[in-house]
Amino acid sequence: MDNKNLFNHHSSDDKIINTGQQHNQHDNLHQQSAKNNHSANLQDVQQSVHSFVNEHFQKTDINRLREQHITDLLLLDKLVDRLFSQLDVNSNNQTFSSIITMSRQRADAEQGIMHFRYNALQPILGSSNTSKVIVRDCRLQGISEAGIPVDKKPGEIPEHWLAVMANQARACFEFTDMYIDLNLAPHAKEKIVKLLKESKDQIMQQNITEKKLESISREFNEQSLKILKKYNNSTVDVSKKNIALIRDYCNFNDDHEHVITVGSKIHTSNSPDKQHPVTASMMVAPLSKDILQECSKIGELNKLKSKHHKNISDIYKPILTQKLNQTPLWFQGLSTLEQDLITKHFDKITDNKHILPTSLRNLPGLRNAYVEVRGISENGKLENSHLECRSGTIAQFLYSDKNEAQRITNSNFKRAVELSGDKNLNIECLNTEFNPKQGIFHNVMAAVMGEERKICSLLRKGIKSLEVNKLGKSKATLNITATNGAARYHKNEALDTIADRSRSNAAKNQISWLMCKSGKDRTGMVATNNFLQQLCSSTQQDSSNIANSVMMSNHSEFLAGHHGSSRGAAGLKAGGVFTGLKKHILSRYKSRMTPSAIADTNYIKFNSLGHKIANKISDIKNTVLISIKAISKSNTTKHKREHLNNNRENSQASAQQINYKNNLNLYQDIKLGSAVISTIKNGNIKMHQTKDQQLNLNAIPTSHKKNSKSRLI
Repeated sequence: MDNKNLFNHHSSDDKIINTGQQHNQHDNLHQQSAKNNHSANLQDVQQSVHSFVNEHFQKTDINRLREQHITDLLLLDKLVDRLFSQLDVNSNNQTFSSIITMSRQRADAEQGIMHFRYNALQPILGSSNTSKVIVRDCRLQGISEAGIPVDKKPGEIPEHWLAVMANQARACFEFTDMYIDLNLAPHAKEKIVKLLKESKDQIMQQNITEKKLESISREFNEQSLKILKKYNNSTVDVSKKNIALIRDYCNFNDDHEHVITVGSKIHTSNSPDKQHPVTASMMVAPLSKDILQECSKIGELNKLKSKHHKNISDIYKPILTQKLNQTPLWFQGLSTLEQDLITKHFDKITDNKHILPTSLRNLPGLRNAYVEVRGISENGKLENSHLECRSGTIAQFLYSDKNEAQRITNSNFKRAVELSGDKNLNIECLNTEFNPKQGIFHNVMAAVMGEERKICSLLRKGIKSLEVNKLGKSKATLNITATNGAARYHKNEALDTIADRSRSNAAKNQISWLMCKSGKDRTGMVATNNFLQQLCSSTQQDSSNIANSVMMSNHSEFLAGHHGSSRGAAGLKAGGVFTGLKKHILSRYKSRMTPSAIADTNYIKFNSLGHKIANKISDIKNTVLISIKAISKSNTTKHKREHLNNNRENSQASAQQINYKNNLNLYQDIKLGSAVISTIKNGNIKMHQTKDQQLNLNAIPTSHKKNSKSRLI
């Protein structure tokens, strides 16, 4: 195998070119599909993955891969160095995209994962469009003699941090182009480039720690913002939030790709064949026809703005206002910056060939969405596989207008059902639901985890909006199962229950759709667990070898830094998922998976830790005070009825007091500190605003008490 087939080289204009073998048969097939305007369904995608993976095995040789690995590491080092050395004030988006791509490829190669990019276009679910594929081949990880450090966390590999900083620099260049005066822009860019190159030299020091890598990256973020503030003469503020928004809209400047990961060999006693786990995350067309139709009004506004952008006279201002009022309500409520970004990237956002980044939560549609084809290849052939969808939440929970939030949520439900075709949809919501009607404990948790509660509420209403069939049954079901720290006492059962439902889907003509707020951390770990349970069941083997192959391939970690998220931010913040796991298939990977600074640092801190804690404490105090007032009022109006049932109430209150004591550990999961925890003792809640007057749980009426049978999952 030629060296050029092992990774992407760059042409003189720094554009990535594909040098892998072309699959002409598949090219013709999918080009013909596009001509026929055929929207790919689940079966199309599944068959495409089978054929593609089988051909990849035919065209690659594990022994040659091993021989070339060290050489490729050196060549990738030189390529990344060259790309950085060529950075200047005239560098465009493609230059930064190449740096991000090559840095991530070099980081994977460090762990024995080789990248292949093929020209053969593969279908996008729910669309006649197609996209290219990255194949991440991890077979070298199974060769112990190769001495590859497969157990490194993503945050310990410097090249991941190079990708993160390059993505931040790209956002700074974008802000400069959009808002800084033409005479000042070159000076701002020059300083950004100088800062990036200096930071790159620091990061590539020998034996550097993850903590130091994180520190350098954060310092780059802070200094780059100071540079922009110095030269900014526009009305748009240079803030962490605004630059983060620009950064993730820059994803639309890239060609988005499917991701297929081939794991290292697993050894099973019941088969002499070479077996490799395969996970294919195939892109999904995120926007329904209804959403595309209403987005056309934004397109009309953009055309009018473009036509008169140099001189918007008083004559055209009323016309622009009229056009703006005809756009969807969700668009009208956006900041000027985000409206400008949607205008700039409108064609890419609406072409259904790009993944909607999970952090762009004001956009309607399915964010960070994939259909995953998972299976095990035997002797280079993938024939049987399992289908499952994953995404960020389909609940549009950030909209201030409740009706608009529910309308778009319902539309997203409809789109998910469309993509499931003739299969019934089993939606697995991994968020945490707390019911404020069940007492002070749930009130407190609902205040602290307000977004989680809102997501669950929107989903419960959204599932009811779906049409029913002739038998009166919906095309979708909804399961809400907490998978973070709130489920610590029954975490094994929670994960395994979801996996059991996933495994039983085929017999029931169903498909699971996993989702948490971002579609990265909780979703990634649950998807991994589902795959591991599937493999253990099909091979009837001990889980340790299988788990090692899947976990070391870093598939979900790679997706966390792919186009559906912030590019470069590989790794999972999966601490909550591990909380409470005991003797589980995932347990041994806790120290490796979490914490990983790289997964957190690219989500720039909008507030300090102290600020966040103060806000949460304030929310808790306000919520408890409101509950006290409600309880006091309820005691007055229901005094007679409670007096008649005094014995029954006292008995239930005593049991309820025990429940509150048992649930105190959940407060610790939120890490609010002793300032809050110390006020909750012996079944009493004491708040300083009430002059240390204690609230005794015996006084809580039944209507405000937590049902002792309710579950947190």
